[in-house]
Amino acid sequence: MKTHNNNFKSKIYLAGRELEDKITYQLGNKEIILSSEDLNTISPNYEGGILKSVMKQLDIDSNIDIPKGTTINYKLGVKVDSYEYLNYGNYIVHSSEKNEDTNSYSILCYDKMLYSMVDYEDLGISYPITIRNFIIAMCNRLGLAFANYEKEFVNSEKIIDKELYADLGYKYRDVLDELAQATASTICINENDELEIRYIHETNDIINKEYFKDTNVKFGKKYGPLNSVVLSRSAESDSIYLRDEESVTKNGLCEIKITDNQIMNWNN
Repeated sequence: MKTHNNNFKSKIYLAGRELEDKITYQLGNKEIILSSEDLNTISPNYEGGILKSVMKQLDIDSNIDIPKGTTINYKLGVKVDSYEYLNYGNYIVHSSEKNEDTNSYSILCYDKMLYSMVDYEDLGISYPITIRNFIIAMCNRLGLAFANYEKEFVNSEKIIDKELYADLGYKYRDVLDELAQATASTICINENDELEIRYIHETNDIINKEYFKDTNVKFGKKYGPLNSVVLSRSAESDSIYLRDEESVTKNGLCEIKITDNQIMNWNN
């Protein structure tokens, strides 16, 4: 969830049509700032869930081209007297294509999870190693800081006994997905460009239909509470179940399955 102060949500509800997009980046020694006069549309989006890594995407239609490989920062502002901005973080320009009919540019950007979309290679580390130190080694290889470097997280001190991924054709992103499962988390890039392990928690913040002006917005079914976990190897064999029967009886079955996770296959 994006960090905002106590007034931001009420302001955007009352004056949400007075919005301002702002993109900032460096070009040579010069800071470039694009405002709503330069930007036609900006659409932040991502697909993610629990026990996964998440890569955020930014789709931009701009009157100004931004060179491929440029790191940009995007903020969305709402005006009440002056603009108050919500920081969507930094993104890397992955591609830019000119639209000849509109003389604008379709620009596709991703956050620094993009660094993990390359083939996994042996990290050159000694085993056995803790999950914490394995993630640190991966971050060092990818050129990312690890936000949870000194913080406790689930299974952080569990041991990986040997190299598991070198010959499997995995991307680093695939390994991060399995680490998210092993740490019962979601792994993402935070606003400081750090790799972060995150957990679901209560925000006490409610966003309902009153805050949406677009009639195409739809609310899905409520998910949870999670009350059954299944671990299985390939071909669905050797399945292990952990199930809260009381919760299943009260709330119905809400199950999640983890299949062929290399860390779990080879460790207790």
